[in-house]
Amino acid sequence: MIIVFAAGAVLMGAGVRIILDSIIALVFVIIEANSWRTWKGGLTTFGELVVTGGVGALSVAVNHRLSSIAELVLMVMAHSMPGCGSLLALVPAR
Repeated sequence: MIIVFAAGAVLMGAGVRIILDSIIALVFVIIEANSWRTWKGGLTTFGELVVTGGVGALSVAVNHRLSSIAELVLMVMAHSMPGCGSLLALVPAR
């Protein structure tokens, strides 16, 4: 149900809060519902979390509000860390 709700929110261009809450809720459900005691269960859980991270990255790419928040975070990180500024080069110019 969470997956359908999150996918619908991304496709309809819903608010940022709905999308982020859905992704975070999915992460909590994956962590709570899977078995961490066995090697196979841990590997399955890790795989599901990687897929969820990919879905989160895809939703940032699709939703313009999420991508502008991500750009802002990268800009703040780039200006707050000393170095050559190579992280700033990853942010597309507008």
